[in-house]
Amino acid sequence: MYFELFFVLACLSKCYCLNKEDEQEHCDQLKQWLESSSVSLELSKKGFHREVTTTVELRPTTLSGASIVLLYRWPNGVFVDPYQLASLGDQSNFEILIDSAIDLEVPAHKTSGFLTFVFPTHTGSAPSFLKLTIPVHGRYHEPSFSGEAFTSVHIEPPDLLLRTEKCKQ
Repeated sequence: MYFELFFVLACLSKCYCLNKEDEQEHCDQLKQWLESSSVSLELSKKGFHREVTTTVELRPTTLSGASIVLLYRWPNGVFVDPYQLASLGDQSNFEILIDSAIDLEVPAHKTSGFLTFVFPTHTGSAPSFLKLTIPVHGRYHEPSFSGEAFTSVHIEPPDLLLRTEKCKQ
């Protein structure tokens, strides 16, 4: 698993020799695109088996030659099932890299959060609108002796990472 993470990060750090002024201008433009883009998250279904739908709108709509990665920071109250993700195969419009092994049976209070890197699959230039649905599962929580029946789990929207060949930052 760590080899895969190292390989992905090595691919993302590919270096190109460019004029410093051109590179800075391109990076400034990329930062403006990031600031004007939006990422939203919606949780659907009920119970322990849910779906997280992430919507990404890139503005302006022309972002040629950019690679998109979504970095999710999942809390310990949920998990993604790597076996389920593998069985989705061609039905999903993304590839996902999980930063650690997922034990499906461990309760929330005995686990820590984890990261996933989601790579949307698309052809041609980067799309201006993405919608990804990831199945997630709630973990059992520690019994409550105060009489509370429910526990909240807060899921943050992912970080949007963009990479182009011209900007090394």
